[in-house]
Amino acid sequence: MAHISPSFRRAYRTAKRQGFGREALRSGQGLGPVSVWRALGWPAKAVLGASAVALILFVFTTLLTWSYYGERAITFIYDRVPGSTRRGEKLLHIVWRVVWCLVIYLGATLPSQLVWRFGDISNAAMALPNLLALALLSGVVFALARGDRTAGPDHRAATPEEPEEY
Repeated sequence: MAHISPSFRRAYRTAKRQGFGREALRSGQGLGPVSVWRALGWPAKAVLGASAVALILFVFTTLLTWSYYGERAITFIYDRVPGSTRRGEKLLHIVWRVVWCLVIYLGATLPSQLVWRFGDISNAAMALPNLLALALLSGVVFALARGDRTAGPDHRAATPEEPEEY
């Protein structure tokens, strides 16, 4: 039987008292912060607290940024549809925001293993059209890499200017 150090036993007992579940203790979750707190005292608590605040701010700003990217993609695609209107675009933005909030709620409430699997599947699904486009445009890409700036179609004239409200 392996030797278990006394400091690990103390950390395990402290984590158990603080309410970490049996599965979390078996997998080692919760023992890291408790071990750091016991070893370093209040400075470690301050650093871990500041790290937690920084992580929360990072998550919040990431959610805002990806929501904005989604709205810009909707604007880009919808502006190229014949007969598109500002009213229709604003309606699509509202629908996007509702769907975005619903997905955030589901991501926060579903089991994390399911959320990570869905994220992995989504990343793989995003790679497929990119790889297909790369294969189809490889001739243009190689021509551009060689310095031929006339390779591929020029869409500058057909692309409308950005709306003034953005």
